[in-house]
Amino acid sequence: MKRGEFIVAAAVALFTAAGCSSARAPGFFGPNDNIPGRVDRMSITEKRISVAELVEKMLTDPVFRDRYGEAKSRAASSGRAIPSLAVLPLTNNTGDGRSDSDACGQTYRDLLTALRKTGMFEMIDYSRRAGMKSAVVAAVNAGESPDALQTIGDYRTADFVLSGDLRREKTHDRRIVYHHFLNLEMTDTFAGTVVWSDTATPPVKVDL
Repeated sequence: MKRGEFIVAAAVALFTAAGCSSARAPGFFGPNDNIPGRVDRMSITEKRISVAELVEKMLTDPVFRDRYGEAKSRAASSGRAIPSLAVLPLTNNTGDGRSDSDACGQTYRDLLTALRKTGMFEMIDYSRRAGMKSAVVAAVNAGESPDALQTIGDYRTADFVLSGDLRREKTHDRRIVYHHFLNLEMTDTFAGTVVWSDTATPPVKVDL
């Protein structure tokens, strides 16, 4: 190997070794890293963990299981395999000035996905249903067959409606301590009663 080639090869080897032995360069993070961000807000990871925790709490709640069984029997009597569930967009009640969509939009999508994957519900998204209706009407006006219009007005009412919000409280004891809460509540539309509710609380964050 020529001297110049040896120097280049050695430099590459040193650079590679340094990259393997040192921490990731500042400003670069992997998809599984938990980036806390501001202490007065829940991180994306904390929100996703909270969603998973709440869905598991719902599935193991004995009262909900009983009411779900009743709803499933009613669904079967009308020719449906499982009850339907509508999830309303989450509300940001943290007081941080952000819109519901900004603070809770992705958490809402994660919640929809987690519930769908349980296989227990026909998922209803009211905003997408409204958009679908507009799209069908526009397509018919553009010349498509009006067959799809026959089902508009006959959409099934959800057996359950799930709503929720994101909240934050802070306490002062020489330092500011932030407490975050993701609250969910499910209503049975047949009886008009709350059949399940619970809260996920990530670890507190301290403003040093």
